Amino acid sequence: MKAKHIPKTLIFLLLVVFPLQLTAASWSIELQVKASRAIRSGLKDPKSFEWVEVYKKDSKQLGRVIYGTYRAKNSFGGYTIGRFIYSHGHTLLLSHSCPRFNEAWRAI
Repeated sequence: MKAKHIPKTLIFLLLVVFPLQLTAASWSIELQVKASRAIRSGLKDPKSFEWVEVYKKDSKQLGRVIYGTYRAKNSFGGYTIGRFIYSHGHTLLLSHSCPRFNEAWRAI
């Protein structure tokens, strides 16, 4: 059986580039899972929770952060949109429960 030649660029991509991209993405996925659990724990109907937009950022002030919006049912059965900020230090800020949320949102 004849061995196949694998181009050096493909080896570089598989061994260096792709693992770096996965590592960079993994912290945001981890934070998103933790934020989801924290947000759901305070909802009237946790099963109604849906992500609308999620962004990630390395912030000088807060470290690694994910932030964005989610949708969930309120006490009347209607859907409402909420905003969140969740940091690597496991700090969760929700737009409806934090008086200084807008200030933190602008700082990101």
